[in-house]
Amino acid sequence: MGKTIKIKFTVCSQSGDSLAEDVEVELSRLVAKASEQLLQKNMTEAQQKEQQQQQQDPLIQMQQQELQIKQMEAQAKAKKMTDDSAIDAARLQLEKAKMESQERIAGAKIGADAVNQQKELDAKEFMEGTKLGAEAVKQQKERNNTQT
Repeated sequence: MGKTIKIKFTVCSQSGDSLAEDVEVELSRLVAKASEQLLQKNMTEAQQKEQQQQQQDPLIQMQQQELQIKQMEAQAKAKKMTDDSAIDAARLQLEKAKMESQERIAGAKIGADAVNQQKELDAKEFMEGTKLGAEAVKQQKERNNTQT
């Protein structure tokens, strides 16, 4: 269609005739479309140029650097919180293990003390039994000696 209009326009402009109305309408439509496309292209280029200028603006660069610094600080703070939580968890596990160990030691000590007390009691009973046995033997000998 574009070639047809171009050919008709060329033919009409060479012969001096005026353009047909439908050709003028189509030409106007195409010119409007081309104008809109050109305007869109120019706006996009202008936005890109403005962004490039902003990238080079020292104030904007400083703001971006400040933003990066704040992001790094936030990341460092989050990492520190995570690390602190891990340290606290490890500390709690260590304290729990220490308490359990102390409980086992205390239980073992109580058990050892009970065994020692039982041994002492058994030894005392054995000594008393031996003493009573010796006295019984002595009394028996004295009775035997007195009877003879």
